[in-house]
Amino acid sequence: MIPSWAKPGAKVVCVDAFPLEGSIWVSPPVEGVIYTITDTFYQEGVLLLRLKELRNFQDIGYLARRFRPLVSRTQEQDVDLFKSLLNPTLVDKLDLLAERMNELAED
Repeated sequence: MIPSWAKPGAKVVCVDAFPLEGSIWVSPPVEGVIYTITDTFYQEGVLLLRLKELRNFQDIGYLARRFRPLVSRTQEQDVDLFKSLLNPTLVDKLDLLAERMNELAED
């Protein structure tokens, strides 16, 4: 089963760029670099990813275990998720309070 994060268009970050013995890469992945998945598939029971930014010798894919999903949420986005659950009047009061706190911090 392909993990939910491993879908075309998803961003991943390389966490293991150490070459395997016998691997032939024209474009090896670099640890810490973000890539875009174009395809996912299994070969001999191993999940592989094709990446937009990289091509290897036979375009056979890169081991999925070498990558992790990119999670890019800001604190603002986290707060917005919870605001929708609050009473609208309370949300307005929280917004006013946040604005006032920002004004005080600037002084």
